[in-house]
Amino acid sequence: MRLGRVSWLLVTGLCLLQASCRAAENPDDSSGFLPASGQIFKPLLADPRELQFSVRPVLAVGHRWLGDADMGGYLGLYRWNLPDPNQALQLSVGGGAFGYFDLASKTDAMQSVDFYANLPLDYSRGPWSARFMIYHTSSHLGDDYLATQGITTTKHAWDNLRFLISNNPMPFLRVYGGYTYAFRTLPEDLGRSALQTGFECKSGWHDQGHLQFYWANDFQSWQRVGWNPEFTSQAGVKFAKNPQQGRALTLFIEFETGDQPQGQFYLQKQTLWDIGLKFELG
Repeated sequence: MRLGRVSWLLVTGLCLLQASCRAAENPDDSSGFLPASGQIFKPLLADPRELQFSVRPVLAVGHRWLGDADMGGYLGLYRWNLPDPNQALQLSVGGGAFGYFDLASKTDAMQSVDFYANLPLDYSRGPWSARFMIYHTSSHLGDDYLATQGITTTKHAWDNLRFLISNNPMPFLRVYGGYTYAFRTLPEDLGRSALQTGFECKSGWHDQGHLQFYWANDFQSWQRVGWNPEFTSQAGVKFAKNPQQGRALTLFIEFETGDQPQGQFYLQKQTLWDIGLKFELG
């Protein structure tokens, strides 16, 4: 992976974070350009490719210790004022990187890194919310992996259209589902469609509003792997000083089984446990 690409990623991430912090300085500016009120479509907690800041050691069943380090998030670009106060419409931009490491090696060798660039348009009305998103992802083998395997890398990339719809039938329950279509793939013979569904259960806030428990499950099935199911289940506890500010620290434990989410290894199956930390920056 070239140094210039890493520098570009870091600079872009810092710029997005700085802009987000500036927007949050004025809590009354909840519409218009750079709204301060966050995302309309809430993150999918168990989706392995949800943009987030997190780190986790991973124990693959029957194999050795691995690790994930994820960096990414969204910035609201514009929120429209709608006649109905129960409705909202927002355009955002997002980006991130998902690093995959071999923690059993002496150098914690990087196996691969996936880059994401997202442009979602979100809509909400009462307990319903929807996301229509165009996004690009590219996957690259790490320098450490190439050096040990002695192979030449092949670029894997997808340009996608994604539609998701979410509903909260009860305050503690969220269900969602969606469809993804890849209109461009590298290599070109990869399958283009994917289905996704899941549910999330959350407790109320405990300890005077500083503590919340949750359990989230995500199911995906991709045509590129013959529609084999991928399942992720995550349970965690979120710590926050003030939940309304959007800043929180989450400790979670997770189980995953199915085809690997890393673009370079999407044909390889895995079953693993991991424990990790998520950081919500507000």
